[in-house]
Amino acid sequence: MKMQIFQALVENSVCRTFIIEGDFGSVLFINGHNGHIARTSAIAYTCLGERLAQTYGSEYYAIGTDALETSFQSKGADGFSIMTVTNQNLMNELLTTSDQPYYFIEFANVTDDTVWQQILTQKMRFTTLNVGIEDWQTAVPAFYTLQFVPMECFDAMIVFGSVGPTQLYD
Repeated sequence: MKMQIFQALVENSVCRTFIIEGDFGSVLFINGHNGHIARTSAIAYTCLGERLAQTYGSEYYAIGTDALETSFQSKGADGFSIMTVTNQNLMNELLTTSDQPYYFIEFANVTDDTVWQQILTQKMRFTTLNVGIEDWQTAVPAFYTLQFVPMECFDAMIVFGSVGPTQLYD
């Protein structure tokens, strides 16, 4: 039943962020796009993450994501199709010289590292996709990325070399 509700929300409305409450003590896990969960808004409205940061202060822990290459399901007039976009920035290009397919970095653990501080305090583009992007838009990063300073928006990031599309089921 939960899946049917989520599917109906995605197909019939503009709902793209889900909040799921579980019995983890006082923890609430929220999964959403970088632009929705960031501590500061990179867009023209106050995002959920910014509201949570205002309400909970340091108790709100935001984890951003990015990838060098992202394949995803895009919904167009003819239904869903798989699209792929690429985005290179200082954080995900580190994977080009690594044998690891991803990494996790908690910003509080690198406050004394000058190299990481130079990276984390620079404004750069991060992948933030919408469900409906046209094929021609994949050639223009402004359609599928947002610019922000990682340390201002998140407490940590998970960075991938490549991510694949979700599997759609009937």
